[in-house]
Formats: sequence, structure tokens, C-alpha cells
Amino acid sequence: MSDSACVHLYLHHHRELIDRFGTGKFPFFPFDSEDEAISFRGIEQRWKPFTFKADGPAQLRSVWDTKHNADGIVISTANALGIHPALAGCGFTVFDESEEIYYRNWLEGDPILLQRFDEFHFAVSQSGG
Repeated sequence: MSDSACVHLYLHHHRELIDRFGTGKFPFFPFDSEDEAISFRGIEQRWKPFTFKADGPAQLRSVWDTKHNADGIVISTANALGIHPALAGCGFTVFDESEEIYYRNWLEGDPILLQRFDEFHFAVSQSGG
């Protein structure tokens, strides 16, 4: 992932879009208008029921409002939500210097994962804890 790449994070629940956060238009352009930028600002409290850390939503705004590079935003967001950073990109194809790498190959040999998997699901209690 390029340091200047745009990042888009989407929160879905029961196939419904709950919230989204984005830093610009793919691959590294600014949004076309202020209204479009606002629609990708993200509302951190909408993420609260899906975080493993009680203070996760409060941390999201500080992560999203900084000028981290793309990888930094993904890893810092995962950390704020209580997701191990090595698992932040699971289920997605990773682009590294324009080379497409399937996520299973990307994680192969990672010490946190003892076996390969096809899907990874996070189970979060209804109370959000």
C-alpha cells in the first residue's frame, strides 16, 4: 500500500452500511467537494458496539484526524478497535507496490497465525464489550 494511498473503512452490520470513513478518492486524490468529504468523516460512536476496547471509539477520532500514512491509519484503527494489527487486512487483497497479493499469501508465515484460514469473523457481544 502506498504511503499516500487513500483509505476507506466501511462498517456494515446485517448487510446494512452503518458508517464509513475515508481520506480521499482512490487511489490518492482529494474528494471532489466538502459535502463528499463530510460523508466520509466517520462517526466514531457508530463503531462502539463493534469494538473490543471500551475506549476504542474515542481513539478513532484521533486516529482518523491525523495525517498518518495509509498503512498507519489501518493499523491504528485496528488497534483502537482491539483487533490485532496483523489481522487488520484479513479477507482483503493487499496491493504492495502495485503487485496484487492475496491475503492468505500475505499472512503466510506470520507468527500470530498458526494455521491458514479462508475467513475470519469477529464475534462481538450485544453489549459492545
